[in-house]
Amino acid sequence: VIHLLKESGMDCELNLYGEGPLHGEIDRYIHNKGMSDFIKLMGIADETAMKAAFCNSHFLLCFSKSQSWPKVIAEAMWWACLPVASPVSCIPQMLADGERGLLVYPYPESVIANIKACLNNPETYLERCRKAMEWSRNHSIEKFEEEVHQLLDSFENS
Repeated sequence: VIHLLKESGMDCELNLYGEGPLHGEIDRYIHNKGMSDFIKLMGIADETAMKAAFCNSHFLLCFSKSQSWPKVIAEAMWWACLPVASPVSCIPQMLADGERGLLVYPYPESVIANIKACLNNPETYLERCRKAMEWSRNHSIEKFEEEVHQLLDSFENS
């Protein structure tokens, strides 16, 4: 996706966070394809680094085949970084079927078309970011704990 965006003249970069068994293979692929100037492997990052990454990014790309609770998507939404994600698990509900992010199947042409459409309409992009941030801030761990306490209190009082 990033390679094709660059080829189309878009100024973009991709930072990949985390570690895993494919790290070496991904690193070799990036270097062999000549993409190391615009794709960086960032490794494991702490909370401060991730906050900065989300605040300085327009999009989070997350193409999963399956998910439980996609925490990284909620975190990106918290900082108004718009998720571009596969419609698996609860992601369509989180993104309100596209109102708070972009739901795409991981086909490069589809992803690129959706990203470009979003960037060509800044008002829609910013509205989606705002909605994503509002939703995420209403679905925090603190809010969840508060709801659990209320539920337990209701059982004790009945």
